[in-house]
Amino acid sequence: MIRKISIADITIRRSSRFSEEALPFRIGIEMAKHLDQLGVSAIEVGPVGRGRFDYLLVKSLASTVQKAALVVPVDLLDAESPAKTWDAVKEAKHPRLQVYAPISTVQMEYFCHKKASAVLDCIRERVAASAALCPEVEFTAGDFTRSDPEFAEQTVQAAVEAGATIVTICDAAGDMLPDEFYAAVKRIKDILPDGIRLGVFCSNKLFLADACAVAAVRAGADEIKTYAMGGHAASLEHFPLILHAKSELCGGDADLRMTELQHAVYAIRQLCEDARSRTCSGSLAKVETVENTAEDEEIIPETYRLDSYLINSGNVITSTCHLRLQKGKEMLESVCVGNGPVDASFQAVEKLLGRSYELDDFKIRSVTEGREAMGETEVLLRYDGKIYSGKGVSTDIVGSSILAYINAANKIAYEEEQA
Repeated sequence: MIRKISIADITIRRSSRFSEEALPFRIGIEMAKHLDQLGVSAIEVGPVGRGRFDYLLVKSLASTVQKAALVVPVDLLDAESPAKTWDAVKEAKHPRLQVYAPISTVQMEYFCHKKASAVLDCIRERVAASAALCPEVEFTAGDFTRSDPEFAEQTVQAAVEAGATIVTICDAAGDMLPDEFYAAVKRIKDILPDGIRLGVFCSNKLFLADACAVAAVRAGADEIKTYAMGGHAASLEHFPLILHAKSELCGGDADLRMTELQHAVYAIRQLCEDARSRTCSGSLAKVETVENTAEDEEIIPETYRLDSYLINSGNVITSTCHLRLQKGKEMLESVCVGNGPVDASFQAVEKLLGRSYELDDFKIRSVTEGREAMGETEVLLRYDGKIYSGKGVSTDIVGSSILAYINAANKIAYEEEQA
């Protein structure tokens, strides 16, 4: 019998964790939408402990994510963390609280400053507190493969007795070969009671994360953690394809919408690159909340943001564009006609900006394959003797064109403000 293997993606959590600032609000929401539509079983996000921005992000994701479980970690050393975290995620359709604990001797002393027995007590307490609030609780044994085997089993048993419904073991060191990881996963699978799911995280240090994840499935794992950007964990792009191609041999197949995999991964990577470029440029995230909304303030702030557009076009009618842009808290709206949908859209943008620019170049290319391929548009605007480039990506060519034009116009607006 072919089991359906759940995919839990860590891209949003990883993107937040390794940024000095909070993940830009819009980017986190868009990533979650793509992952949810793809059909991942769980979407992991960062903790709510860094301030109100993280709390609002989780609250907004709770209303955005419709199918996947929304997984939010609690602080192992903070007795109040389960209640605070639950308050942020409780409105999600499928909330999950996650209790992460380092269980190797070195990491327990370095991160927790506690001995094994004290860490075991913390695991029991946090899992029990989380289980009292949330129907799904995940215990994650960090650095599992470098821990004492007997103690590792004790932590798993303690977490299950306290109410954990899923146990995840991590090869954080990434130094195991697939057959070694198979044996480690099988050992834990054999001690888990019926009904308790087993998840795994495989580091890609030796470029074997996908192979180790396949071995874990063959050993009985139910959920695999993946990463869209590659180089850290099992690949969201590659692992499901491997599993799908060898489902009979592995005894499991990825529970994803496989036809949308390439499209979704590309879109998420574009969002990740956007987030990274903002961080590298020294962006500062800040919250401006109006009924659970937030905006990010950057070194190159987005003066104008696309809210919506409606295109009417055909071979027997004149093309029109009804466009709405947001400028700060003000909503701008215009309707324009043009020689085709793109021309009508650009004229609608210029009408709202109150100026027109010389279109120096306009390029469109496909960046994925298939009927739902994503298109990338590049626009070059000439203004005051200089060239400003803008890019936009969407499955809708008109939409990507509007985004590209606005992107270039925002660069012009920024330079004028600085001058």
